[in-house]
Amino acid sequence: MTALEGAGGMGFGGGLVKAPLYVPNSATVPARRRKGRGDRKARRKTWGGDDMRRKVALFLGLAWLGTGLGATEQRPAAAPLKASRLETDQAADRAAITAVLQAQQAAWNRGDVIAFLDGYWKSPELTFSGSGGVARGFDGVLARYKKNYPDRAAMGHLQFSGLEFRFLGPDAALVLGKWHLKRETGDIGGVFSLVWEKFPEGWKIIHDHTSAVEEPKQ
Repeated sequence: MTALEGAGGMGFGGGLVKAPLYVPNSATVPARRRKGRGDRKARRKTWGGDDMRRKVALFLGLAWLGTGLGATEQRPAAAPLKASRLETDQAADRAAITAVLQAQQAAWNRGDVIAFLDGYWKSPELTFSGSGGVARGFDGVLARYKKNYPDRAAMGHLQFSGLEFRFLGPDAALVLGKWHLKRETGDIGGVFSLVWEKFPEGWKIIHDHTSAVEEPKQ
């Protein structure tokens, strides 16, 4: 059947002729088109339609997100190990610096100023600040000690105490403390702040700031 009926059709003189509604049926639809529709219906039935596809996509998305979060949560687990290693290294450095101070104390108490200065950086850049100003260089610090403590009586008996450590990096540290000299001519004491640096030969004082503090009368 044609879409338009009548001899006039849509001719200039015949007027408009209404065509009947064209409804395709299985007899007029090609077999290939019918088969394609059947395949789509089968796929919808197999996957459960759009709802099933959305559910599968949501499940896969949550699974991926959970894996990512799990990996993120596991990364900080290395932090305690790093902190533990840092604490171990600092404990070893603290012990090494303390050993230098103990060796200085022993050298001073036997009257050996040269051995006492082994704990200092043997460099022209060494500095020492005190009530008498700033002494520069290893030779300048040695001259200061010899001037202020010319003999065993002036040196007395040295005691360090109240040590506080603050590490400024893997090779630098600040140490605060107190010093006390017991002498027959009268005891003196005070506080000090020492800047240390780790060299291949060990920890050395690169700056010393020592001040005398009058002890309270008992």
